[in-house]
Amino acid sequence: MMAGEEEVEQLEHFLRVGLKAQQQYGDYAGLVGLLHDLVEDGWTTRGRLEQAGFPQIVVDAVMELTRTDEPETYVRYIENIASGSLLARNVKIIDIYDNLSRKPKHPEHEARYRAALEVLL
Repeated sequence: MMAGEEEVEQLEHFLRVGLKAQQQYGDYAGLVGLLHDLVEDGWTTRGRLEQAGFPQIVVDAVMELTRTDEPETYVRYIENIASGSLLARNVKIIDIYDNLSRKPKHPEHEARYRAALEVLL
């Protein structure tokens, strides 16, 4: 089955974030960067990551970066990351910079990302 353009862009995003995180912060950060949206986007679960043998620090950071179905505003989500682990926070900063470099599809997302950086930095 051939991946569509959107899926290819998403996979490239995972790779860019993972590589940058690994280069700046080490192997655990690289793994979190590669996996950061997989649970949220429904590609896997916490249990599957644990069963696959990922270190608990990596699984916990991925879960910190995962928005749930609970009604949580983006601002609250970012505040939770800012007060959480340094590992998740550093990966989220790289994630946001990568999202900004791709010119967000919706203009309101750019303002949201810039505001998030102010909280995280």
